[in-house]
Amino acid sequence: MPPRANRSSATGSAPRTHSLARRLQQQKAALAEFGVEAFGTQDLDWLLYKASELAGQGLGVQRAKVLELLPAEDKFLIRAGMGWDPDVVGKTTIEASAASPAGYALQIGTPVASEDLLADRRFSCPKVLRDHGIKSAVNVIIRGKERPYGVLEVDSQRRRRFTQDDVNFIQGLANLLAAAIDRLDVNRRLHDVADQKEILLHELQHRVKNSLQVIAGIISLQRRRSGHELVRAELGVVASRIEALRVLYAKLFLVDHQAEVNLCDYLDDLCRSLLQSHLPKEKTVDLDLECAPIQVNLDRSAPLGLVTAEFILNSIKHAFPDGRGRLSVRLEMVHDKMARLVLADNGTGLTAGTSDSGGSGLRLIDQLARQADATLSWETSRGTSLELRFAV
Repeated sequence: MPPRANRSSATGSAPRTHSLARRLQQQKAALAEFGVEAFGTQDLDWLLYKASELAGQGLGVQRAKVLELLPAEDKFLIRAGMGWDPDVVGKTTIEASAASPAGYALQIGTPVASEDLLADRRFSCPKVLRDHGIKSAVNVIIRGKERPYGVLEVDSQRRRRFTQDDVNFIQGLANLLAAAIDRLDVNRRLHDVADQKEILLHELQHRVKNSLQVIAGIISLQRRRSGHELVRAELGVVASRIEALRVLYAKLFLVDHQAEVNLCDYLDDLCRSLLQSHLPKEKTVDLDLECAPIQVNLDRSAPLGLVTAEFILNSIKHAFPDGRGRLSVRLEMVHDKMARLVLADNGTGLTAGTSDSGGSGLRLIDQLARQADATLSWETSRGTSLELRFAV
């Protein structure tokens, strides 16, 4: 019989492993949510607040903020945040020199985590942090095209040691935020220089397409490096959502600056790309695609592509336990102002617990259908079938 101490140690490690997996899963969901929304909004203030909110929630703390660099003053402005007094956000500044944690991160060019701000000899604890009882913090740089936009900081009122996974999560949010800020900056220049709008729109599409390729590459690299099977699977979900947006913007880049795409061509490229990158070698899945050439604008084609990506990835993971199956995609006009998209597999059928992230994939499909102003219906008697109807 093994020694009692060994049995206790093995039992005690299970809750810690479960807690780690749950936190990583929550952080994955936050990155996925922010990655989808960051390329749809035009509201920078909301985007900065959302990044702060998700950063705090992902690390389980009540306070986080975005510090915007003001180079002329050598200061940071607390531009957005959650959990702060009303007179802090938009008004309070912090030194951008190495005397502050955020300034120190900016100076050395890498993330900075401090378990005990008051005792840390690398810098001084700013007054606003002392006034709010902040004891630990982690700072990562929000990089911009020409210079850093600022710093994303998460603050804890109790002492804690931030792990490398925590730092990677915050840096991932900061990278997504930086790409979105760059996109918004290009949008602003589009409005400011009306006579150059076509050239700048093409540049916008090019930048978004390239940004999505960079993000997809980062996620793919992290997926290969991860030693956790659950984390690899969840990062695969995120990668499929980013791929849906990447293929869409690649299509936009080729359509002479227009804001509409051929939905049939888009779905064809997207489905084949997802099967190539996510289908395990031991599985064989045939694709049956029959689509009418329907032009759809960006606001509708983006959520429809994301719904398609969610359905395909869920089918690959759960519908074909014997390793063989068929996916079908049908796009057709119902009448002159209404179209129908039907996604189906001939697998085992949708049952409770077979959707990604404990149901978050299905909830996201519902949200995306609403964004596309589409009605949604499921059929699970023979495999799984999803029908969306939308106006064109």
